[in-house]
Amino acid sequence: MVDSSTHHGRTKIDSAVVWGDLVIGIYSAVIFYAYKYGNNILLQATLTDILIWLNGIKLITLYVEGPPKWLREGILFKLFIASNIFFIGLLGLISGIDPGTIYPFFLIIVFAGAYHFGLEHSWKAAGIVSLVYLAVSLSHRTSLLQDIAVHIGFIWIVLLIADVIFQKMKSSQKKLIEAMDSLNERTWELEIMQGENETIYTTLANLAGTLEEKELITKVLNISTKLLGAGTCKVFKASHAGNLMYLVGESDGIENKHYDKPEKFTVLDCLMMVDYEMEPRKKFDVNQLGVKALLGAESKAMFVPLGHRGTLLGCLVATSGKPHGFSESETFRFSALGLSAVMALENTQLMQKTEEMAIIDELTGMYNFRYFRDKLHTEINRAIRYKQDLSILMIDIDFFKKVNDTYGHQAGNMILQQLAGLVRRCIREVDISARYGGEEFVVILPETKTEHAIIVAERIRTEVEKTVFECGIEAPEVQITVSIGVAEFKTEYQRQPELLLEEADKNLYKAKKGGRNMVVTDNPELNSETELASSGDSNKNNNGS
Repeated sequence: MVDSSTHHGRTKIDSAVVWGDLVIGIYSAVIFYAYKYGNNILLQATLTDILIWLNGIKLITLYVEGPPKWLREGILFKLFIASNIFFIGLLGLISGIDPGTIYPFFLIIVFAGAYHFGLEHSWKAAGIVSLVYLAVSLSHRTSLLQDIAVHIGFIWIVLLIADVIFQKMKSSQKKLIEAMDSLNERTWELEIMQGENETIYTTLANLAGTLEEKELITKVLNISTKLLGAGTCKVFKASHAGNLMYLVGESDGIENKHYDKPEKFTVLDCLMMVDYEMEPRKKFDVNQLGVKALLGAESKAMFVPLGHRGTLLGCLVATSGKPHGFSESETFRFSALGLSAVMALENTQLMQKTEEMAIIDELTGMYNFRYFRDKLHTEINRAIRYKQDLSILMIDIDFFKKVNDTYGHQAGNMILQQLAGLVRRCIREVDISARYGGEEFVVILPETKTEHAIIVAERIRTEVEKTVFECGIEAPEVQITVSIGVAEFKTEYQRQPELLLEEADKNLYKAKKGGRNMVVTDNPELNSETELASSGDSNKNNNGS
C-alpha cells in the first residue's frame, strides 16, 4: 500500500519534470528565433539568462520537493540530468554566449550527480558534460584551448572531491543512523526495564505486608520464578541457633510445594547447592553473610541470605532459567527480594509471637483458658456434625499448696513448667492441652471414647508419680501426684456444651475426695478398675503426706 504523502511527492516531481522541460523547450525555441531573426543583442542575452535560471529553479524544486531516496532509485532524476545537459548545451550552441555563463550549471549537474549516484555512475554524466562544454567552447571563437582544458579538468576534480565528501557524509550519516537506532533500541530496553523494575519493587514493597508464613513462602517462590526469571527456587528457614536450614518450600516455576516436615541442611550444604567458591583458609562465619546475593560457578545458581542485624533467618537457593545464567541486574533484584523477604519474615514472626502471647500461657507454654474455651466449642461442634466421640481430662496437682508453702512459689512454678511438658509428651499431636488455672490443666481428646481417655489419663498419672521434679537448690528432688477427672461428650450436652466441662470438674472433685492420685469418670465400672489400679499408690501417697 502506497503512502498518500509519497504519492503526493511523486506527483509534484512528475509535474516539475514534464512542465519544466516543456517550458524550457518552448522557451529555447523563442531564443533560437530571437537569435536567428532578431538583431537586439541585449534581448538575446536576457532571454538566455532567464532560461538558465529557470533550469536552475527546476533543479532546486526537484531536490526540495522530491524524496531523495526515491530520486536515487528512480530513472526520473537521470532523465532530468540528461535533459539539463542537453538544453544547456543546446542553448550554448545556438546562442553563442560565453561558455563561462553556462559553466557553473555544468558544475551543479556534476555535483548533484555525485551526491545522488556516486562516482560509479556520475562519471558518465561528467564525461558527457565535458564533451558538451568542449563543443560549446569550440563554437565560441574567443575561447582558448588552455582555458577549455583547465575548465574540463576542474569538472573532474569537482567530481572526485564531491564523491569523497559525499561518501564521508553518507558514511557519517550511516553511522549516525546506526547510533540513533542503537540509542532508540537502548532507550526502549531501558523503558521496558524501568517498567519491570517498577513492577518488581511494587511487588516487593507489598511483600512486607504479608503476615502469614505460608503465604509469604508462596509469594517469594512466585516472585523468584515468574518475575525474576529463576528456573527453580528453594526457601529455607533457619533454626533458632541459625546453624541449620529447614527446606520449607520450593518451586520449579510450575508448581509450588510446601513441607510440614522439612528436611534439614546446614548453611554450607545450601552454599554447595550453588557451587559457591569460598575463600581458602578463611573461617566460615554464618553471621557475616550479609544481605548480598552470592553467585555460584558460571552464575548458574544463586544463594540469597535472609539475614538481618547479624542474625540469619533463612536463605533462598535459586537456579537460572537462562543459558547464560544470572545477570548483574538480576543479582541485584534477588538481593532486594532478600531484604524484603527478611522484613516480611520478621513481621510474620512478630505476628506469631503476638498471637501466641494472646493464646499461650506465659509460665507453662501451654494454651491458656481463653484458647481452650474457643477450641472446646469448635471440637464439640465437629463432634455433633460428624457424630464423633469426644472426651476431656481435667488434671489437678495433689497438695500443691503444701509444695508452695514448703519449697516456695518459685519451686512451684518450676513444677508447673515441668508438668506441662510431661502432659504434652503423654498425648497425641491432635490432642489439645491447656492450663485451666492455678495448678489445674485440661486436655481435649478428639475422636476418643471414655475407655481410651482413661488410658491416656492413667498414662499421665503414672508418669507424674514416678517422675522426680527438680526445683532448684532448695528443692533438688520433689515428687508429686495428680488427680484426673474424665468426661465424655453426650448428646444431651448439645444445648449446653458447658455441661461437659462441669462433668469433668465433678469427676475431678470425686478423685480428690476419694483419696487423690487417681482417675475418675462417671462410669462406675471403669471407676472401680481405675481406683483398684491406683489405690495402692494413693494410700502410699496419703500416708506420706
